[in-house]
Amino acid sequence: MTQADLTRERLVRAALELFTALGYHDTTTPAIAKKAGVAEGTIYRHFAGKQQFFNELYRASARWAGKLVKDAGALNVGPREKLAELARGLFAGAAREPAVARLFFVQRYDDLLDEESRKTAREFRLDVESLIAQGKADGSVKPGAAEIWAGVWLAVVTLVLAGALLFFQATRRPPAIPVTISVFVAIFGGLTSAWLILRVGIDPPGPRKAGGWVGLVGALAIAYGSVSSMHREGISPKDAPAVIPTIDPQPGTHS
Repeated sequence: MTQADLTRERLVRAALELFTALGYHDTTTPAIAKKAGVAEGTIYRHFAGKQQFFNELYRASARWAGKLVKDAGALNVGPREKLAELARGLFAGAAREPAVARLFFVQRYDDLLDEESRKTAREFRLDVESLIAQGKADGSVKPGAAEIWAGVWLAVVTLVLAGALLFFQATRRPPAIPVTISVFVAIFGGLTSAWLILRVGIDPPGPRKAGGWVGLVGALAIAYGSVSSMHREGISPKDAPAVIPTIDPQPGTHS
């Protein structure tokens, strides 16, 4: 791998974290360059601009998801098992690269997508509809339009993925989050934890009041995650430079 390729990988990692943590509009090219440890002008040796950069990342995420659909479709099992394998692949990928799954499934920036990105997303959707249609043919999917059931399946998967991504973010090095948000969440989590400790201590929840214990654990986890975020923001040595297996935007001409 050349130095230019390593630089591109750092830019991809930095942009993925910032786009998915701060959003497209609040992510600037100077911020991407700073996080990647390069000059801002280096970005334009690899990408035409911020929106084109975003679209390349989106398409790479869509290709990752599309490959999982094709791999599941090629299995010598029934449609129900293929959909189950696809779901497992999506969750496994989200565990490895949360930002990739978040960019394609959770965040919505339809107005920013170019025609090529829209086409890639449509191809993914059509491949899922094809699996659903196979399920209808063998009776494992209830009667109804394949596109409707595909929409339902994807909506459920997206909701579960969104919840899983919150868990993954809490259990691994967090992406870049503005420190002011981390401070606010840490204070909120700390105050909530203190109140629940007092509440549980005065009136311990019984078997039917397990929600108190669950709330306490959740509040402590939120407080811990926020404090951890303030200390661990940035690209760790193991992340830069490195090959990102689930993201491989088509390399362009760069120097």
